[in-house]
Amino acid sequence: MMRKIGRTNFELKFKSSGGENVHIFERPAFFLDSDEQKRLKDEINTFSLKCTPNNQILDYGIFKDSDDGKFLEKCILTTVRDKKNEKLIAFNCLPLLDVTLKNKPIYFVHMGLVMVDPDYRSKGLVWILYGLTVVIMFCRHRLKPIWISNVTQVPAVVGLFSEGFDSVYPDAL
Repeated sequence: MMRKIGRTNFELKFKSSGGENVHIFERPAFFLDSDEQKRLKDEINTFSLKCTPNNQILDYGIFKDSDDGKFLEKCILTTVRDKKNEKLIAFNCLPLLDVTLKNKPIYFVHMGLVMVDPDYRSKGLVWILYGLTVVIMFCRHRLKPIWISNVTQVPAVVGLFSEGFDSVYPDAL
């Protein structure tokens, strides 16, 4: 199901080839009321503890909404849920940044944080979380270039990013 695609924000729901339930929101705050937003953020916070060493609490991005609850107004959120019990098994939160280039606003996406439940890793979910989400945004913006940033401490990710995108700087290859 796809809602509100076009000039405004969009929401897309579908089943992956493995049967998982995928939900992609552009600016989810515009689709969820405040109670739904709180439940979703609480669920993501709880889920993240399973994915971090020693149940580490994170304090950035969606986990540290220093903008008075406005974070969900300026991100793309992709969730993947188990096909049997609707349990959250993966998510990605891509912040949308306000950037201008030559005095014109540009669509700028930070690749953000991705988390996959350890029990579901190596099942192709990263393609949905990063690849498919970016392809949808590229198509939605009428195949115009999208500015993307990425930060990582994992050297292998730098190579994957360079292989997967065009005109990467600095190029790891």
